[in-house]
Amino acid sequence: MAEPAYVLTEFVLYNAVSATFALVIGIYALFRGTQKDKSLSVMLGVMFFWCIFLAMEYAAVDVETKVLWAKLEYLGLLTIPVLFLNHALLISHHDWQFLRRHILWLFVIPVITILFTATNEYHHLIWTTFTPSPAGKNLLVYGHGILFWVLTVGYSYLIMLIAGSILFRWAVKQRKENRGTVIRIGLAGILPWLANGVYVFGFSPLEGLELATFAFVISGFLLELDLQIEERERNLMRQQDMSQSIRDLNEQIHLRQQLESDLLSSREEISARLSALNSNLISLFDMVLISNETQVGGDLISGSLVKIREILSCQALVFFKQEENTMRLTGSIGLTEDASNYLLAIRPDWHQAAPEVQMAPHPGGESSFPIIFLGDMYKAAAGKSIQIRGKVIGYICALWEEPHEFGVDEIIFINGTTDTFGLLFEYSRLNHIIADTAKMQERRRLAQDLHDSVTQSLQGLIFSAETAQVQQTTSPEKLHKTLEMISTGSRQALKEMRMLLYELRLSNPSETNLVSLIRNRVAAVEKRAGVHVSFKEDNGFFLPKNVEVEMYPFMMEALNNSLKHAHASQVSVNFEVEASGMWIRIQDDGIGFNPLDEHTGGMGLKNMRERCNRVGALYKLLSTPGKGTSVEVFLSSNLVNSL
Repeated sequence: MAEPAYVLTEFVLYNAVSATFALVIGIYALFRGTQKDKSLSVMLGVMFFWCIFLAMEYAAVDVETKVLWAKLEYLGLLTIPVLFLNHALLISHHDWQFLRRHILWLFVIPVITILFTATNEYHHLIWTTFTPSPAGKNLLVYGHGILFWVLTVGYSYLIMLIAGSILFRWAVKQRKENRGTVIRIGLAGILPWLANGVYVFGFSPLEGLELATFAFVISGFLLELDLQIEERERNLMRQQDMSQSIRDLNEQIHLRQQLESDLLSSREEISARLSALNSNLISLFDMVLISNETQVGGDLISGSLVKIREILSCQALVFFKQEENTMRLTGSIGLTEDASNYLLAIRPDWHQAAPEVQMAPHPGGESSFPIIFLGDMYKAAAGKSIQIRGKVIGYICALWEEPHEFGVDEIIFINGTTDTFGLLFEYSRLNHIIADTAKMQERRRLAQDLHDSVTQSLQGLIFSAETAQVQQTTSPEKLHKTLEMISTGSRQALKEMRMLLYELRLSNPSETNLVSLIRNRVAAVEKRAGVHVSFKEDNGFFLPKNVEVEMYPFMMEALNNSLKHAHASQVSVNFEVEASGMWIRIQDDGIGFNPLDEHTGGMGLKNMRERCNRVGALYKLLSTPGKGTSVEVFLSSNLVNSL
């Protein structure tokens, strides 16, 4: 009877079980469909064929047949480490990106080794000898050549070492609550090492048994188990996040209901504030009218103090005027004789005076400059230094006989009224100084601007406030829009007020640098008005004085247009140097206009063009309704050098 070509041994059954296990886990991972699962299914698929080929080697009786199946085993033996490394890279996410992008190059050595294995009978560099095991074992003991140790053992262990390093580095970064994941993946990385070591160094309890296959299958099982647990934890976190989102939504709903309730309950408070706002705006408007009827002196100061006292509802109001190195009490209202004597006798530290509102007692519990004005007669004070052209002209202070809390609205009005007082005081002073001089024309222009801008704005605010007062009882649904109009109008009036205050400086471009003047202008007006300013000056920017004299009013007109007419929130001012010449660019994000429309910009745009023509500069105006305005001036290098 002929000897059978294949026999069934315990080694064959061992690898058949391993192959079945690898196939089941691989198919399961494939149908889950995630990137990590697909990577794992490919590795387990290769493991399936490796186990099958190894089982066939164990079953084969003939030496040549065993060697043939052993050669086929190398298709899995040499590719599994690279596939395991690829999966380790997927687990570690962003680590080792270079290897992920060039993973295919790692198959070059396995391919070369497989070719050497297939042609071993010609060179014996992989296997040197084939010795059958003792009878009854049906095993073949291989003598290993140098390429086996270098290409098979060395390269595979190197790849597994890299994969293990990646997994170890990833495990170190994990939080304590991920300790289970670290243990599972750590075991998955260690088991193939242990199995390979046991086989290569002959420590296997069953001589000739290849343990690496089953070790890789167990590693695949652990990796898939970790993916399952990771997905379950993600689902649990998503459920928790959803629950938290629902709780947050319920809280927002409750908060909105509470806000609606508060809004309804505060209608009377809004009505009272609107009435106070209306009264304050009328008083502020009356202050502006005073400037048309008074000159420098007691009339202006007394009249203005009366209006400010009405606005702030304080018991007394005092104004100290700057005189050389000290301040002198120049005007007051509501003072008793004792209070007047006290204020005349005190010597405040005027160096502590600030252009911002100072309060006593301070809301934060800090000491503040006005505390010296309290004495034994007043419980609260609010003061502010009045500055024009960077110079202090005086200090105004309001006094209350009872404890007083300073609200945001009140602080805004203190700022607005004192700034207005400073403007009117300086305006009247200039009216006296520049009478019958060349500056009279500028004073009239400022007066006209004051009337056309601030006065008109205040009249509009008064009308809006009166409208809101009616709407809060008759049309509450329109009240919010009217309040927005009041807020927008107040901000615009404040912008124009700051612009007028700056223009009172009467800066002369022949006395300083144009760039410095414009930088001071945007810092004093645009930035304080809440406009975001982008300012750029290239090195080497230079214009002759006669050109700067024309460009200064040109740029002032452009900036005033952006602030006053365009209602811009962002303005960029660039002084640029090119090989061909100098550029001045002013750009805003305002409402824009159509330059082709008749009478657009009044005489201002015409004057701007004429100033450029006088110095030989090229002038360009670009604007589109709703898309802002850009003004550009170019002076060639030849022109600049010749002037």
